[in-house]
Amino acid sequence: MKPKTYLFVILSILAIYGLSAQAQETQDKKAHEIYLYGSLKELTPTGITFKSEIKTNRFFRIGATNLEYRYQIQNPTDPQSSNSISFAGSLQIGLENRHNLTEKFSAFYGVDLNTSFNYMKSEIELTENINRSSIIRPGLSFGSGFILNVLKNFSISLELEPAVLISFNNSETQYQSTTTKSKSTNYIFDFDIDDVKLALLYRW
Repeated sequence: MKPKTYLFVILSILAIYGLSAQAQETQDKKAHEIYLYGSLKELTPTGITFKSEIKTNRFFRIGATNLEYRYQIQNPTDPQSSNSISFAGSLQIGLENRHNLTEKFSAFYGVDLNTSFNYMKSEIELTENINRSSIIRPGLSFGSGFILNVLKNFSISLELEPAVLISFNNSETQYQSTTTKSKSTNYIFDFDIDDVKLALLYRW
């Protein structure tokens, strides 16, 4: 075999091997997505979710949504002024299945372990009146919706998340040296058609 022919054969083999390895790498590459959620009514940010593809059209997802924090002072110049603080949120972790309806439009559904929480405290300093309440709701949620690809790596998503939860409610009222407490447990099926989550997502 002539040297030039020998060199050509080696380069051809290397080129074919390189293209094959690149194709295999592209095929094996798993998608990752970041979702930034907002209120459809008020267009305010409410949470974030990360999704990672574990096999074709199957995703692992973890997120924190419906996040809220408020601090208020009422009548600060009044001796009877009061202040209040509250925060709430929901944590989810679960699996998602996805189906491509068209090249740019897909549907998804899944199930998550879900825990939502809510805490509120209000206080009137002059009368030493303090009210506290907390709600913890563990259970299952079933996030499902649609994804529309608008640019190369950017899409928008609409999602509805019905849930089955157990609600543990605690409240405490403290007036001077007297404290009153109460507890209750409720079972909740949460499905509000108006509670649609809008998300902007980035995929890589």
